[in-house]
Amino acid sequence: MANNYLQFSTAINELTDDEMGWWKTKIVEVDNWDCELDNGPLGIQFSLNEQRKEVWFCSEESGNMEFLANVVQEFLEAHRPNYYFTVTWACTCSKPRLDEFSGGGVLVTASDVKWFDPNDMIYAEIQKMEAAKKA
Repeated sequence: MANNYLQFSTAINELTDDEMGWWKTKIVEVDNWDCELDNGPLGIQFSLNEQRKEVWFCSEESGNMEFLANVVQEFLEAHRPNYYFTVTWACTCSKPRLDEFSGGGVLVTASDVKWFDPNDMIYAEIQKMEAAKKA
């Protein structure tokens, strides 16, 4: 049997004291939810580094990227309305199974979330090529 993984590692840096306080409260709130999978809430580890003034997010096995995007968007709305956050991830498999490898990315702002999937991008290019053949 093969295992599939969704892995990423990213951080938000240069947090102010007020922003650090927001993340401390949010992490306690999330930790109290009954939604723990794998090694953190919804598969995501949250870690605050007060010396480096950053919040770090990662996943070694799985992670709910929509959850992460929503939490970060909530932070941006409250503290950094003109800032953006990006993260990319790898989807891997413990065995070389066909089409079990991919990834993705998301761009989060205070007002929008844009998802990027390489499979969708490839499919769109194939559609263009097929349309050009018919023209």
